[in-house]
Amino acid sequence: MKFENLKHGSLFKREFYLKDVKIDLKNDFFVYSITMNKKTLEIFFKSEKKDIPDLQIIFYDYKLLHSKSYCKNFNQLKANFIDLIRNNWDDIAGYIEKEEEMLISIYFDNDLEYITLTCKYFNIDFID
Repeated sequence: MKFENLKHGSLFKREFYLKDVKIDLKNDFFVYSITMNKKTLEIFFKSEKKDIPDLQIIFYDYKLLHSKSYCKNFNQLKANFIDLIRNNWDDIAGYIEKEEEMLISIYFDNDLEYITLTCKYFNIDFID
């Protein structure tokens, strides 16, 4: 499922259908790993239910503005998804969104508090 050009201040629905499977990001999954490559930032979600596969969110052409975590390694964390918010400016970094990008803050609890980044678009899909 591809997301691009989300409206500023729009609410991200934590419950949605992906390939005919009802997904509840907040209650049915936890984040167990985040990897950053040259062009992508990937967040991996482990399913709490046996009948639902694990998920990943991939942010394309990203720029990490800032994050706050309580663990030292993004590959060894356990965090629950709380919310994803689309903004057009970030006062902590003093960053104003540029054309053709989305400024996004993703909020969690437990080992990770938030990640703020820009990207062109992002995908949510099952991990094969």
